[in-house]
Amino acid sequence: FAAATIKHVLVLVRRLFNLAGKWGLYQGANPVKGVEMPKLDNQVTEFLSDEELSRLLDVLDNWPFRDTAAFVKFALLTGMRRGEIFKLTWDAVDFERGMITLAAPKGGKTTTLPICREALEVIEGLPRSSQFVFPGKGGKQRTDFKGPWQRIKKAADLPENFRFHGLRHHFAST
Repeated sequence: FAAATIKHVLVLVRRLFNLAGKWGLYQGANPVKGVEMPKLDNQVTEFLSDEELSRLLDVLDNWPFRDTAAFVKFALLTGMRRGEIFKLTWDAVDFERGMITLAAPKGGKTTTLPICREALEVIEGLPRSSQFVFPGKGGKQRTDFKGPWQRIKKAADLPENFRFHGLRHHFAST
């Protein structure tokens, strides 16, 4: 198990024993009290080499499913999280000012971000068959992108362990 997983389990068990003691359901000492928490170094920073980026862009330019290619390209050009792209609606995109409003992103507060012209061009040509820019089945909010990402990643010959979130890291590093 990863160090973070072990730490999460230990923290949970410690809390359970503390609560049980507080509620009078357990009288002994907390057995996790003396356990040393593992040091965390699970940070994974990913970015694409110039060759990998070139292969990915070639694959995206020739990908038969324009919406999935646009999804990846948009992520690469904006640095947005996958979930933020899932939630993105057309009314949150201001094409004139080059801005996107993210309602309740991971940080919690609604945020307006400037985005580059290339990112806007990626979504301008998409059909507006739903309120969502990248809709899922039946026009509802998309909830998964694993299958398309795995196929695109394989076609571009990217490392097997390169995650979709790595596009966000790549954006930040470039």
